[in-house]
Amino acid sequence: MIKIVSTNLPRIPTPPLFYGGAELEAALIANALIEEGFSVCLDANPRSLKTWDYYFTTSIKLCNGKADLTISTINCDADIHAFQARPFFCPTYKVFISEPQKEYYNALYGLDNDYQVIPNAIPEWLYTPRERWDDGDYYLFMNRCDENKGCEKFVDWCIKNNYKCKMITQNWFIDDPTYAQRALDKARNHGIEVLINVDPLDKIEIIKGAKAVVGFLSNKYLEAYGLWVHEANWLRVPVIATPRPAVPWTMMRGVLIDGGKITEVNKDETTWRRERSYASFKERWVKLVEQNF
Repeated sequence: MIKIVSTNLPRIPTPPLFYGGAELEAALIANALIEEGFSVCLDANPRSLKTWDYYFTTSIKLCNGKADLTISTINCDADIHAFQARPFFCPTYKVFISEPQKEYYNALYGLDNDYQVIPNAIPEWLYTPRERWDDGDYYLFMNRCDENKGCEKFVDWCIKNNYKCKMITQNWFIDDPTYAQRALDKARNHGIEVLINVDPLDKIEIIKGAKAVVGFLSNKYLEAYGLWVHEANWLRVPVIATPRPAVPWTMMRGVLIDGGKITEVNKDETTWRRERSYASFKERWVKLVEQNF
């Protein structure tokens, strides 16, 4: 029995409620192992059943934690930890999708050499970085369409600056249908392409084609799109993030990355003091961006 664990950040009901990157990689790795004749047990939170069911319609039977699906926590022990995309917070995964990816993280974070690679589990094109950071011809907004009016703010920003833009949103989290519909209609009326419930594989290609990814961070936002910062960074796509007090530990708190410049915005000294345990990551992140922009 090989156990694959899809982990995520503490304090968030995870894995994400909507199918995201961690589930995608874990699913593809699990399928590759199944094809090799292994028995696979997926560890996850019951709230991720819809996620797993999306990827495994025939290969694995899901039983809400009572049989095939085992309930686990972020610290659970496992034979294989699925690629988890946040090594700076939870350096427990032991599977990479390619040798170049393994070398990338070894160089960046000094990981141990005993990490395994499962070749051909994930298509090589999926995480092939583009050649330049400044490629792309549109701004990409990823958020709930009713999240603190962030969607409409993004539309206004695009209209004001005459930017070519796209939006990825979803109908799962629409709490205020009236406001959400107004925001989506406004976007469509101004020529902004709205993409709802995007397939995870397609989402990678959409991110790769963006001039920059724009997001407004919150707990619910990270549940839906928790891996976009990593995905954009890996694909060499700049990130513009508006920080939110709801996530004082977030990697993007108070940092605006735009056009090669790093600027502190809305800096809250009290919050930064609470984040001192993440200071080393912030330094590595800044260094990484300075080297690549």
